[in-house]
Amino acid sequence: MADKNSTVIIFILSVISNLVFFAGLAIFFFLFYASYSIFNLSAVLLPFFLFLLLVLFLWKYSYLKDIRRGRTMLLVIAILSFIPPLFLVDFLGENEEKLNFTTEKWFNNPDDRVYIVYDFLEENQIIGKSKKDIQQLLGAPEGNSLYSENNVMEYLLGLEPGLIRMDSSYLIIWLNEDDKVIDYDIITGLKYNSNLCFLYHL
Repeated sequence: MADKNSTVIIFILSVISNLVFFAGLAIFFFLFYASYSIFNLSAVLLPFFLFLLLVLFLWKYSYLKDIRRGRTMLLVIAILSFIPPLFLVDFLGENEEKLNFTTEKWFNNPDDRVYIVYDFLEENQIIGKSKKDIQQLLGAPEGNSLYSENNVMEYLLGLEPGLIRMDSSYLIIWLNEDDKVIDYDIITGLKYNSNLCFLYHL
């Protein structure tokens, strides 16, 4: 009887911990716009496979294999266990689409710029591009920028990603005398002060 009780307790705790883990993972993916990566996919699939191994072990070696109701319960839970990882993999795919940069997204969803700016920088390799090239993709820098006269272009990206979103993020692009991009940075929480920006960049 003790063995049966232990088996039931272990199984119930495994189911609960699995659900709590996937719920926490879903919240993390939502808050940080997580997309496809080896790390994220591993975080989804490894716990899922471990849980299936536990179900298979109970199916073969626990007293549940000798009870029709026990076998039915294990089969139903094994099938239902596919739902959370499939949902999360699909969710990662949706985030992947959201993170892809397009000029249309940049203009129509300014609050999401902080998420798509990394795809923009990776795809366009802006070092060496002209000021005109950048403006064709991102538009003119914000009108209230204090850097426009100092060979610097500034774009507001929206609030920083994360659970507590308090500070704004900015894409700062440095130009040389020929209006060619020589460097860029993404900064968070700094005031509109060219001296501070210069010190931060160094």
